[in-house]
Amino acid sequence: MGKPGAVKMSEPLEKTATWVRPTPGGGVEVEHYDFSLTAEEHFGGDVAFFVVVSAQDIALLRELLGAPSGTLPDAIAHQFGGYHAFKEWLLEHGVPFEARFDSWA
Repeated sequence: MGKPGAVKMSEPLEKTATWVRPTPGGGVEVEHYDFSLTAEEHFGGDVAFFVVVSAQDIALLRELLGAPSGTLPDAIAHQFGGYHAFKEWLLEHGVPFEARFDSWA
């Protein structure tokens, strides 16, 4: 959270925070941090979910978003209402990504 180049996304879920940022390798990562009671009950504490689009798929992502220039984190944060909306969009449009989960957030 809050790393260089990170943009905070609006997130409709209470007690969560979502950030989108460039990765060192030229991709983009969306991190959804959940510190809700539900996370506590189901996972025993705070958790984080990640979606990472690799550098090799950034051109496709830019094309589908209609964001040929500018910073991709800003474009993603502006266009999507949070982590789940972005992940669903990636699935619907066939954009390859890696999903990760961290139960030690």
